[in-house]
Amino acid sequence: LSWIIEKLLSAFIIVIPILFQPELRHMLEELGKGHLWRSGKDGKEIDVRADQLVKAMIYCQSQRIGAITVLQRNTSLKEVWRTAVLLKADITEELLVSIFWPGTPLHDGAVIVQGNRVASATCYLPLSDNMGISKDLGTRHRAAVGVSEASDSVTIVVSEETGRVTVASGGQLRRVASGDELR
Repeated sequence: LSWIIEKLLSAFIIVIPILFQPELRHMLEELGKGHLWRSGKDGKEIDVRADQLVKAMIYCQSQRIGAITVLQRNTSLKEVWRTAVLLKADITEELLVSIFWPGTPLHDGAVIVQGNRVASATCYLPLSDNMGISKDLGTRHRAAVGVSEASDSVTIVVSEETGRVTVASGGQLRRVASGDELR
């Protein structure tokens, strides 16, 4: 019995870091940045960033500018945005509108918001295979559902055809009627 336990313990010493490598890396990154022991984000800053995001999406809606913004939560989307254009910029209405403005170099693809920053633009998201998605909805909506199926993210989509704002979460789409509801 002691021989078996000794062999299992030595195997676990090797297996555990391999299995939890992404989580360990993230923890070490946060420790290096000094973020690991912070109690949380300042509520006022979160409100300001949320207002900027909502204003940008409502502006895109009014101008019928297609947009897709992914709000990363606990599941890392680093695999999605590592090949995109890294921005690491503050969330502002002007930045988001200029990214999605037709004809600009960054308008194609999604924007990933990580914490209180725009992490990257021109991200290509995995498309959903869900056959229940209406044929009236386009690739943006299918991508929003796809990324919400693969992670715990929340995705905001503005349709350029209809001007509707839709939120995807947990593989489900929900239309949003107003800026207050979106917020």
